[in-house]
Amino acid sequence: MTLMEYERCRKYYQYVRYLTEHLGVAVDMKIVSSFCSPAQYAQLIHSKLDQRFDNSSQKRKAISEMKSYATIHIVSEKHFDWMKSNRRIACFAWLWIFSKSDLELKKFNFTNNNVAASNTIPSFFTGEMLGQYSSDVDFEALKKHQIKLSDEKNVKPNDRAYVNDISLPGTHEVNTVSRSANGINFERLNPVHDSKETYVLSLMKEIDSFRCDVNEKIKIINELYHSWINTFNEFPLPFSWIDLNEDENVYWLWNYMSKSYVGCDVQPATSRQMKDFAIATFDCWTGWSVEQADIMNVQEGMFTPGREKSKQEFLARARNSWIQKRHRDKKSKDSSGIKLTAQSKNKLMSLHKSHWH
Repeated sequence: MTLMEYERCRKYYQYVRYLTEHLGVAVDMKIVSSFCSPAQYAQLIHSKLDQRFDNSSQKRKAISEMKSYATIHIVSEKHFDWMKSNRRIACFAWLWIFSKSDLELKKFNFTNNNVAASNTIPSFFTGEMLGQYSSDVDFEALKKHQIKLSDEKNVKPNDRAYVNDISLPGTHEVNTVSRSANGINFERLNPVHDSKETYVLSLMKEIDSFRCDVNEKIKIINELYHSWINTFNEFPLPFSWIDLNEDENVYWLWNYMSKSYVGCDVQPATSRQMKDFAIATFDCWTGWSVEQADIMNVQEGMFTPGREKSKQEFLARARNSWIQKRHRDKKSKDSSGIKLTAQSKNKLMSLHKSHWH
């Protein structure tokens, strides 16, 4: 699907909204979410108009009204361009838009006959749309985790181990406190394809569904922009001390964040997406609660629950734990190397003696 076709899908999606909102036409939005081409939308729209109106003039009037409706509800793509600058920005924006509780209230409301679409990526955001990026996606893993089972809702991030457990010295366990990062509504986040384009497309779809005009939607995007600027200015390179291009390092950080009550409760499709989710979770995290700070044994007088202080404390602890891990790994490697060298020396000495005797 070309970008132009995608824009037509966005427009036709609003046409369908108009049918349900203003003409009282029953439409199953779950079926609409499965559409992967403008032609499918057009067929549905004309079919519903044929059922609703008897003459062509009424249909033309309805189509004109749908166009006007779409114009005042669709934000131009240029307002989203800054989000495509890099993966960190795109993933931050994706988490941010789905985590604002006040924004959820702007969603369209539907009757039982007009079932709202989920926030998962519809069919027209799949491999064909992603083009060159589709090769980066583990589609099998994505398919496996696309639908969350009901019993999975109670699974905490610490139950999802990717590497050997890591310990956090000086902490004590309280099972009733969630390990998920505060400030992020993970229940509204479903797995998406692994590309910055898909993060932005999912966000665009969410904003398209808000019950407000273009100007208010642009205000929301501006609020998101300023939130990103503040986040970046506070912590421009939070994980510069660890090479997150190495998968094992990403797994370590993912587990450490979970153990530290900064966990991400969305299943990544690839290790690269795990990196995206980890960084975006840190960026959107609003800090430890008083209970979590107590579990983490943060000393009184040194810590005030809140966003910036929590992030500073977490990064200091994470960096220190990483340095200690690297030191232990190096010591273990050097120790085994010394033994091998000693054995080699003994063999060389034996050979030397036998040669001269």
